[in-house]
Amino acid sequence: MQTWEMVKKLAENPKLRFKSKKDGSIISLYKDIMFWDGDLSLVPELNVFEEWELISEPVPVWEAVKAICEGKIIYCECFKESGKVCRFNEQLCPLPLVGCITSGKWFIKI
Repeated sequence: MQTWEMVKKLAENPKLRFKSKKDGSIISLYKDIMFWDGDLSLVPELNVFEEWELISEPVPVWEAVKAICEGKIIYCECFKESGKVCRFNEQLCPLPLVGCITSGKWFIKI
């Protein structure tokens, strides 16, 4: 997403964090002011055409189950080292569900 879309999403949900696809820098809000993550120095300038990606934060498994009931799409990273992603609501999970619950990191698609 471009800078304007990132800023709009931050205005709608100040808890979100975004990473620049150009240089990997992370931007977030603190008391309604945009900062470089971990620096607390003001963001000096933003390129309007820069591309950003949302940084997904893992949620507890019970929160992911609640999200399914609300019609949201969730996914689980079951094997971090191999990068395999077990997606629910979009396709079947290739792993036993117990393995995902006990060792997976759960995310809600925004």
